[in-house]
Amino acid sequence: MTDRSIAARHERLVALGANQAKRRQAIEAQRRVAQQEAAKAKYYTVKRGDALSSIAARWNTTADTLRVWNSISGNKIRVGQLLLVKPQANETVVAGEVGAAKK
Repeated sequence: MTDRSIAARHERLVALGANQAKRRQAIEAQRRVAQQEAAKAKYYTVKRGDALSSIAARWNTTADTLRVWNSISGNKIRVGQLLLVKPQANETVVAGEVGAAKK
């Protein structure tokens, strides 16, 4: 191998490494955004025909849990009502009250 071919190969490898680093940074940024979104509280707007149990099943929780989070007694919900279906990741829910987690 000549010095020129070694230098050319070195340049290609350096460029490849730089491209890989950029891709890793982009993936890491996307992961951070996804984590932030996942940590946010989620709300659901009740639609016609919805039942508390079907909403709970859709959000992988129970109707009882939804009642507690939203201070609902019974099964009555109204079209257009906004329900908390997933509290913020760093919050605790106690007896229908959502608040910051205590340390």
